[in-house]
Amino acid sequence: MDLGCTLRNYRRGVWLLLLLGLWGCASKGASPTFSTSSLPPFTASGQQDMPDRWWTAFGDHGLNLEVDRALGENFELAVALQRLRAARALTRREASDLLPDLNGVIGTESTFGPGSNPSRNTWGLDAAYQVDLWGQIRSRVEAERLRADATNADYHAVALSLAAEVSRTWFSLILAYAQLDLLEQQGVTNQNGLNAVELRFGVIGGSPNVLRQRQLVQSTLEQIIVVKSNIEVLEHQLAVLNGQPPQTAKYSPGSLLPELPPLPYSGLPSELLNRRPDVRASYLALAAADRDLAAAVLDQYPRINLGASLVNSAESPETLFRDWFFSIG
Repeated sequence: MDLGCTLRNYRRGVWLLLLLGLWGCASKGASPTFSTSSLPPFTASGQQDMPDRWWTAFGDHGLNLEVDRALGENFELAVALQRLRAARALTRREASDLLPDLNGVIGTESTFGPGSNPSRNTWGLDAAYQVDLWGQIRSRVEAERLRADATNADYHAVALSLAAEVSRTWFSLILAYAQLDLLEQQGVTNQNGLNAVELRFGVIGGSPNVLRQRQLVQSTLEQIIVVKSNIEVLEHQLAVLNGQPPQTAKYSPGSLLPELPPLPYSGLPSELLNRRPDVRASYLALAAADRDLAAAVLDQYPRINLGASLVNSAESPETLFRDWFFSIG
């Protein structure tokens, strides 16, 4: 037997044993364990149901008045309301195609020439009706109804955003007035401190304590000016939201924030999505587009139109109904 071949087989056997040993050592580790405890909730949620007029939960009478005024006089919300009325009018127009059309006909014909000029008076009724054999008209009506519902959801989204913006501005205004009260008190305290330092070191003296106290008084006055400017901006913004002229709008929100209401029940994220009006508007717009597509497909099918006319004519207006009266008599 060849010695070289025997050595190669021996080396292969040794390497195979080493690999099996390493694999056995690596596979003896501890198996991972998984926690069986319940998962934590998404967010902290309360138990109280939030009312539709959610801003009333704060118990702030001034906030309630401002939000009610904004919902009644805001121009952007008024535009959304007019869009809703237009969408509902389009729905009624499309629904009228399910009823027959009735038109009145009246006319006079005259002939000019030698001799007598006879004239002829005509009146009558003309009716037409399209049979909704394949449901095309119903599909158009359903599309307009869904589109009107989507516009209604858009209106509620604008109203919800408007109420939130008014509430945020109102609370920011209260906070600004609270800052102004605090700075004014701090200004009085700093001025009293300056008077005391000037009495001690002299009014014209160059003491660092006097200069430092004067800088503190001036810094407080600058902060008061900044807060007053912020109050004017917030009042201007609130007046625009309420549809009022900013030059004549005056507000007195006070300087105390209301107590926070109990934490409302938020529910699952899917429930929140179902309550959002903008999500509902997108869904209804998609459903309306589906009905428009169905109406477009049904438009390729043949139609059945029915028509009827009732016409009466006479040479003079006084004899237009004479034959009818005689037949009744």
